Parts: sequence; structure tokens; C-alpha cells
Amino acid sequence: MTFRQHLTEVVEYYLLRAALKTFKATCRDRTLPGLGKARLQKILWRAKPHEALDAEPGKNFILRHEAWVLPEYVLKDNVSLFGISEEGEEVSFVEVREGENVYSSHHGPFLYITQFNLALNIITMSTDTFLKLALSIPAPTCGLVFVANTGRCGSTLLAQMFENVPGIKVLSEPHSILTLLSLYNRNKISEKHYEELLLACVKILVTFQDKNIHTVVIKPVFKCTPQIKALHEMFPGSRMIFLYRNLKETVDSFMRVMASFQRYASLFTTESEMLEYWVTDLPLPLPHTSYRWARDQALLDSLHMSTAIAFNWCSTVACIKTYIQEVSQALK
Repeated sequence: MTFRQHLTEVVEYYLLRAALKTFKATCRDRTLPGLGKARLQKILWRAKPHEALDAEPGKNFILRHEAWVLPEYVLKDNVSLFGISEEGEEVSFVEVREGENVYSSHHGPFLYITQFNLALNIITMSTDTFLKLALSIPAPTCGLVFVANTGRCGSTLLAQMFENVPGIKVLSEPHSILTLLSLYNRNKISEKHYEELLLACVKILVTFQDKNIHTVVIKPVFKCTPQIKALHEMFPGSRMIFLYRNLKETVDSFMRVMASFQRYASLFTTESEMLEYWVTDLPLPLPHTSYRWARDQALLDSLHMSTAIAFNWCSTVACIKTYIQEVSQALK
């Protein structure tokens, strides 16, 4: 994508933000759906400054209310779980055209990118309704594979290889579980509520009407590594794959990505905000009382981009090591 195209995206995004602010009252009804109801909204306009950034219904879309639907509406195969609101009160789904495969890597490398680009409608419901819906559906009978990774290590390529195996559905970087972990890290939701929502999210993510699907592979963002222990406990028959790359090569690869991103990122963000991504939500083992020295704010404030990326790599590896040790002890 050229700089001109990037610039156009940024301009469109700020025009959308201005429109949302100006016509807030008339363009969207922000009333939270009641228990037992879901809101179907048509997308009138979408924009975000870069495809790799999260797509939030409240920030990136102008929506028009179309209808109230039953929560079960989201169980259709052309509807997929999208995200969780910043305060953890609402869950969103996207609806694409019938027959469109939003999970296909032909549309983009990650699920949240293809969802943003292909979505026709947004369906929202309260988290209480979402939890009730998740409880009403049976436990998944398909095989589950979680691909934990350090990032920039070939995990996307591995996901695309799985995608070409008949009967396997691949979910590459669903941002709903990442947002959920962020809410928990910021004490927006309790540990109990976090675990309930995590279980509900994965149940909904792996529920398909297509009976030919025998295995679902979920490749989370590397920041989600602290969730793998809980996921294994919630789904005992699941398999875990840990994919990694040497530290130096990982940092060099991320730095090349960041250099490309920084060429125009100054149009919508600052360098300190980009660094903030790397020094917050470190993928350290849960609970938050572990590795206290690595969570020290003074230490984190002293990091530069490359050292912060290296710190995330080390945190991910520490998380996996802790998980393996705990599993080994449990088997003794």
C-alpha cells in the first residue's frame, strides 16, 4: 500500500470520527440491548487509520439500527464474534454475505482485519445475554488446537498450512480474547467474570453449523499467551503448539515492521503511544503477582522500542516455561 493510500485512510478515519462526534445522537442509538435481545445494525461507513489496528464498532463505524433479533442469530456461519467493548459491557459480532468465508487468509492475514473489511452488519448484545447464550449451547465436540507463539515466528504461515487441510477451520488472531485479557489486566472485570467470558468467547468462536469441520485451530496474538493455561483447563482435550524464533531474529523482524509503520504513523499517533503497546499487557504468567520485578513501572519506562520487544519475547517464553512446569507437576 502506498503512502497516498495510507494518507487517504487516515483522512477518512478522522472524517468518520468527526461525523460520529457531530451526529452522535442521530447516527447511532447507544442504548444497550436488553437481556434476551441483540441489536442488528447496518454499516453505513467504516474507516480506520491502519488495517493492523483494532477495529472497534464504537470508533470505526457509522451504524444504523435495523432490527432487534434473538441472540441465536449470531450462531449462523456467516456471523462471527468480533470484539468486546472497552468497558466490558457489550459484545459485538460481524455479519458477512452468505457464503463468504471471513476466516480465509485470501481476504487478509488475520481474522479481525477480514471481519472489518467484509462486514455488512454489526450485531451487539450485553455481556449478560452473551453469557446466557454461551451456556445454552453444548460444549464443542470438535478438536481444538491453540498455537501459542512469540510473534514474527512463522505462526501465520503455520495457520495457513492448517487452513488447507480439509475439515479444519483456522481462526488467526481473534481480537475478542485479546480485548478480554486487556480488560482483566486493567481491573475492568473481575477474575471470575473474566474466566466466564473467556470460556464463552471460545465456545462461540468454535461453534459452526458445518458438520464437516472436525478441528478448529486458534492462533492468538502473542500477547494472549497468559491465557493458554486457562484454555487448557477449560478444554481438557485441546492441544497446544508453541512456536518461537530466536530472540535477535524476532526483534529484528518486529523492528522492520515498526519501521514501515512509523513512516506514516505520525499522522495518527505518537512514538510514545506506539511504545506503550510494548510495555503494557506484557504476556507474563498469571496471576499478576508473579514476576513482580518485570512488572515494575520504572523498569518499563526505561525501555526503548527494541528492548521492549525483547522484553515481550522473554515474557512469552517465561509464560510457556511456567505453563510446562505446572503441567509436568500435575502429571506426577
